[in-house]
Formats: sequence, structure tokens, C-alpha cells
Amino acid sequence: MEADKLNQSPRTDKAGLMTGAGALISAVLASACCWLPLLLIAFGASGGALSARFEAMRPFLLPVTFIFLGLAFYFTYRKPKVARLPVAGGSCCASPDAGKAAPCCSSERAGGFTVRNLNKIILWTVAVFALGFAFFPSYVGFFLGRSGAASAHVDADSTEWAITIKGMTCEGCATHIESELRKIPGVVAAKVRYKQNEAVVEAGPAVSESDLRKAVEKAGYRVPSIRKLPRWKPNNEEVQT
Repeated sequence: MEADKLNQSPRTDKAGLMTGAGALISAVLASACCWLPLLLIAFGASGGALSARFEAMRPFLLPVTFIFLGLAFYFTYRKPKVARLPVAGGSCCASPDAGKAAPCCSSERAGGFTVRNLNKIILWTVAVFALGFAFFPSYVGFFLGRSGAASAHVDADSTEWAITIKGMTCEGCATHIESELRKIPGVVAAKVRYKQNEAVVEAGPAVSESDLRKAVEKAGYRVPSIRKLPRWKPNNEEVQT
């Protein structure tokens, strides 16, 4: 019985490390819908379908992340139980050697740097990274330096298209879609506005609605509608003026 209690602290430390690692893994997977498109762009690949799958799992993975983090803090900061043996003049901790008693010296009270101190440092480091990944979709736009304004460049013979896009979760998705749209021969400019769920594309006459739709769907997103934007033309009175 005493041996089981003595081993409880190492087991608790191991549980804290394992749950902390679980929190980090689930946080990385929960944000994969956002960082994965950026990684694929860097390697010249496209995996929007895979990104969409991670997005579908995000509502499940985020709670799992916080549950794992809570358990990790609980196991790491919980005070270990120590078995005590009654002796004359006080009490002593049970020794791993059968039938012997040793002076009670809890690792919490011992001076110097202990394994438990190291586990706390590891836990806080893991917590910072886990939260950073979990909320990555919220601040990635700041690092990408994206804005909601579309390109002002308009050629006389080009057409402006407005594409409604569903399935975007962050600015990383918008960057991924822009990359696919700009690969289309004849596209002059493309700007995806994540908050408006819309892309504005300026393209030459050779680019069709089908080309634009296929590019967005190849990135792994849905296109409910595509429409041509009206081009401003001066009337006769403005020309004469």
C-alpha cells in the first residue's frame, strides 16, 4: 500500500506531461485549417479539401485542447500524497526499502531545482504554444498584412468578377484562394475579402466564369454565386465637359 502511494508522484508528473502534449497536438490540429493552406502555398501544392476537413473538426478539437490543458495543470500542480509511518517522537515517510522508515522530506519542500519544477516550466511552455496555435486564425491576418481593399487596377478590355465564397475560416484561407485565382492565365488581379466571404477578380476576356469557379473549388471552397460587376462608363454630358 505504501509503495503505491510513493509512486503516485512520478505517475502524476507523467500524466501532466502527457496531457500537456495532448493539448498541444489538438491545438495544432484545430488550427490546421488556417496554417495548412499557407504551408501548401509555400510548397506550391493545393490541399483545400484537407483543410476543410480540419475546419469541420475545429469545434471538437478546441474544447479538447482546453480540457487537456486543464488536466495538465491539475496533475502538475497537485500536491503529491506521501505515505507516513508512525514512529516515536513524530512521523516519517515510508521508504522504498521494505520495513524501513526514512525522514520525511517532500519534494515540494526540498530546496533546489526539482523534477516538478522542470515539469512546470515545460507545462507553461506547452500552454503558450497550444494557445498560440488554438487562436492562430484570429491573428494570422495581422502577420500577413492583409487589408480588405480590392485592387484599383482596371483595364479597358478586362472584366471584374465578384465571387461569393463559402468555407473560409481565416485570412490564411483567403491567401490560399488568391494564390489559386492568380494562377489562371489572363487574371490581372485578385483580392479575397475574408470577412465579406467574397473575392473580386479582374480578368481578361479569355477568362470565363467556369475558370474562376474551378480555381476556387480546387482550393477546397464552395462557390454559391459568381457575377460580373458593372463597369462605369461616362455619359455624353460628362464627355463634353
